[in-house]
Amino acid sequence: MSKTSYTGVTKDDKTGKYMYYFKSGIDRATGKSYQERRRGFRTAKEAHEARIKAMKKVHDMGGMAYSQMTFEQFIDEIYLPDFFARVTVNKRYSQEFEFTQMKNFFGKKKPKDITIFDITRYKNFLLEKYSKNGGRKKMGYLITVFNSIRNYGLVRDNLAQKVGNIPLEKIEIDYWTTEEFEQFINSLDRSDYFEHFIFTMIWFYFFTGMRVSEGLALYWSDIDLEKKKVSISHNLDFANKNNWERKNKLKTEKSKRVISLDDTTIEVLKTWKERQKELSEQFDFVLSYDLTPNNAHFVRDMLTKYSKRAGVRRIQAKALRHSHASLLINEYNVTPLLIQKRLGHTDIRTTLGIYSHLYPNADEEITSQLKDLIKLDELPKQLPKEEKEDLEP
Repeated sequence: MSKTSYTGVTKDDKTGKYMYYFKSGIDRATGKSYQERRRGFRTAKEAHEARIKAMKKVHDMGGMAYSQMTFEQFIDEIYLPDFFARVTVNKRYSQEFEFTQMKNFFGKKKPKDITIFDITRYKNFLLEKYSKNGGRKKMGYLITVFNSIRNYGLVRDNLAQKVGNIPLEKIEIDYWTTEEFEQFINSLDRSDYFEHFIFTMIWFYFFTGMRVSEGLALYWSDIDLEKKKVSISHNLDFANKNNWERKNKLKTEKSKRVISLDDTTIEVLKTWKERQKELSEQFDFVLSYDLTPNNAHFVRDMLTKYSKRAGVRRIQAKALRHSHASLLINEYNVTPLLIQKRLGHTDIRTTLGIYSHLYPNADEEITSQLKDLIKLDELPKQLPKEEKEDLEP
């Protein structure tokens, strides 16, 4: 190798090509100095300019400090502290497994050593283990993590984005028919305190269409039993029985709404409120069996347990919301606009996108209403011949 006039740039006498080299501080991940070397430049000036650019990037993006960090270290020390500071407690707990799964797959490798083939293998692993939509969600998390890795200057490109996400698979919504709901609800023993609570909870979701977290956050002060109204304005951020927060923040602004309750549901609620007094005269939460809130997993688990006993097809907790929409459409032919307002959708297109297939006979019904709308005389009017001639072109 022979030296040139540029600092850190040398020429390989055998190939005639130039290379650059620099050290840049101590890598905190390894305790060793950070070094970077690149070969193959045609001229010394080209190598020098590439060296200056690389050094600036390392300093600006923090690569000097973290270039030798493993994928696992990056997740634990850089990504998760920032992620946890931005999300709710509930999301923190629910998504922890996603990051553990990534670390188990890529953990010991440095981000810059993870190849497009490694990421493709991870994508194939997700497709084998999960549904398309489940795998898509997990692959989306990986793409987001690699965006962050790239922003820190530890890789040049987001290879996860180049591999691409798993295509979304459109699935039919799941819901209970009124017959299935009736079979489930009648299987519960309301003389038993806990089963009376399950009865109330599932009934309330089926006849209001609330989101699960909206129902779990409800206080009795949100319900006007005389005016038969419920005000939906809070969400429940739940980690466990000792770590939860009732937040005045819903999914969207349109989610804040007041909906009417039918007479039977009012009676169900009044009866449950009296039953809660067996535990205390002071209580806030409507859907609580022990005066403390529950989480969405509890609703899911109770549906699984009691559906099996009732001999009814098991549905997800969010399918109770779909069941309510189905009830309104199939039994009462409620319009999409009213469904949108009752469920708290931001846009009518959301409502139509989810439930339009539940209106299979809408076109025929509209057509039948057009019949005989305009009354025709039995015989058309006969104009005088001279008037007809005046009208002709």
